[in-house]
Amino acid sequence: MYSKISEQQYYGIDPIFRVIVHDHPRVFGTLLPPSASHALTMCWRSDLIEPVIVPNSVTSSIWIGVDQRFASVALTGNTLLSMVLNSSLLDIIHFEKLSVVLCETQALIFNHSYTLRKTCNFKDIAVSFDCMEDHMIVKLLDGESEMCYF
Repeated sequence: MYSKISEQQYYGIDPIFRVIVHDHPRVFGTLLPPSASHALTMCWRSDLIEPVIVPNSVTSSIWIGVDQRFASVALTGNTLLSMVLNSSLLDIIHFEKLSVVLCETQALIFNHSYTLRKTCNFKDIAVSFDCMEDHMIVKLLDGESEMCYF
């Protein structure tokens, strides 16, 4: 489904298929959703990280994130949601009624209609988290914990 490609390959593919684009990219990849007729392309800055790719079986979509960008695409390849993040992406977690995009300094909670339900801003950088159905406990770099209710 996902594979890395060269910079030359990336720029050789029609820009209409770019789902995640960063300024000054160094790493390039493609993602082929199961029902898509074409691969989607993405680029990002750091060669030390890999994209987070998490299918959502409830909404029949795929959520993709890397560096400070994320997107949700349909299994056919159509972009459903695309957004710039304030800090680096850590993880994407799906629940029965919502999805959480967890970043270093905030969590974005989305309804399955791709609308933003809530934003939880952290006072320091998140180092770990524990998610339940209705809330999340985030441990911060300074040793404190914060609770984010969905």
